[in-house]
Amino acid sequence: MLDLVGTMMKTISEIGDVQESFLMQNPKRIERLASCETIQDMQQQMTELLADVCRYMAEKRQQNMAQSRQRALQGLMEEVGAFIRENYGDPNLNISMIGHHFDMKPTYLSKLFKDQTGEGLLDTINKMRVDQAKALIADRSKTIGEIAERVGFNDVNAFIRTFKKYEGITPGKYKEALEK
Repeated sequence: MLDLVGTMMKTISEIGDVQESFLMQNPKRIERLASCETIQDMQQQMTELLADVCRYMAEKRQQNMAQSRQRALQGLMEEVGAFIRENYGDPNLNISMIGHHFDMKPTYLSKLFKDQTGEGLLDTINKMRVDQAKALIADRSKTIGEIAERVGFNDVNAFIRTFKKYEGITPGKYKEALEK
């Protein structure tokens, strides 16, 4: 029985770091176990201790799984962001295309993206396009129509509406403001 107690204590002490160790959170457990006068008392204390250790380990496992899932989701969101940066000029870039690229249902990927970043996929695409358009407008060598096409808009009016939505002014007014 004492060998079993020793093995259990060694195993418990190897779980996690010292600050969050099961034994540090439950210092009286060892005292109660050591002060047992009968085998039945020791057996009861061991059973309770084992149940507590199992609960503690299940909680640690859940925490580790949640952290692992969060890291995987963050990695996926970084990949989605990179895909948008690489393809913002493609007029076919949309939620469906991104979902297809990542082999996920577009609505599910869109929900994950919004949950993780706080911003919708379509907003991210449009903001990227508008940011790129602003840089091209500042270059002053292209017309608004050429810029719209370059940043992924087939229709110049859709580009103007989108630009105004995010910047508060039309691309033409933005260009005028830069020239002043």
